[in-house]
Amino acid sequence: AGHSKTVLFILAEGPAGWMAAGNSTRAQTLVEALGAENVMGNTRAYRPLSAEAMLALAPDVILMASHGLKNKTLQETLASSGLDQLPAVKQGHIYVLDSSRYLTLGPRFGAAVKELAEKLYQPKG
Repeated sequence: AGHSKTVLFILAEGPAGWMAAGNSTRAQTLVEALGAENVMGNTRAYRPLSAEAMLALAPDVILMASHGLKNKTLQETLASSGLDQLPAVKQGHIYVLDSSRYLTLGPRFGAAVKELAEKLYQPKG
């Protein structure tokens, strides 16, 4: 229960697949602040990611920027791509984050990180 979580941060769903955050991104800063590991940490910037690649990465947690969702819930969006088998989805560890709060690295960033970390590391139930 004390192990570091693996996190996939999705910026948006695009024509080439999902846009996932690698290192040198604000999302990477967020993941590090959470004490977690970015499953895309070995790539730079934002990269398109297929559903197959996402299944292979099998993240514990999926975070998505609120501005990247198109008129569906994250759960519906993932399910329609066949991603409801991901550990993060099965365990309910999928979160849509307010982009302005979590990605601007402003004065409220610390409070936002603390709040999210409590959700991620609290036992469910």
